[in-house]
Amino acid sequence: MFYKLEIELKGNRDKKPYAERDFVPLNFDTKQENAQGNLNWKELPNFEPVFSDVILTPQSKEVDFIKDWGAIQGTGLILSERVKDIFSEFLLPLHRYYPLNIFHPKKGLLKNPQFYWLQVVTKDYLDMIDFERSSIYMSEELFPEPEQKLKVNSKEMYLELNEKSFSSSYEFIKLNGLFEFDLFYLNEISNTCYISQKLRNKLETSDLTGIRTFENGTDVLE
Repeated sequence: MFYKLEIELKGNRDKKPYAERDFVPLNFDTKQENAQGNLNWKELPNFEPVFSDVILTPQSKEVDFIKDWGAIQGTGLILSERVKDIFSEFLLPLHRYYPLNIFHPKKGLLKNPQFYWLQVVTKDYLDMIDFERSSIYMSEELFPEPEQKLKVNSKEMYLELNEKSFSSSYEFIKLNGLFEFDLFYLNEISNTCYISQKLRNKLETSDLTGIRTFENGTDVLE
């Protein structure tokens, strides 16, 4: 069983600490060839990426996960050295860590712990999805009405519809066979980060902050 890993944000009912990027500095050249915006989720880069400083919102706290809001492209997470150490005990797909500078407007450069961008390469996991038992839908509309959604019943159907630039959504996903990784993305279907039961247990028993409480039955993959 796999669970959705979500970063905590402002507005949570329990007023838990959170951190999020505020903006990309204006002096950062987003168009340079090696810029963070040129990473992708299909492969590791053949260049040394250049990252902007991560400027946090004034309300951000010192936590272990930071919401990036898409400033860095590709698939991954901003996380602390503590999280990196935990992840080293588990099996991840092809990935790479890049050190980042994190600035808080009131505290300046956060020197400890070190933070990283974890880039995770997404393999083609479509063969692992049981489409018939899953509730995966595609539509020509970006925000479709229920009657505009087509239920996808096979990998072949998904690939055929995807060629027509259909948008995808899902209610739940069923996997078939054994799945080896403890953390992964299903970029073909969703940009959600999923983790195994073992990794969930480790995160819940570790002194980490900045991620939401896991809820059984919410975006769970079986």
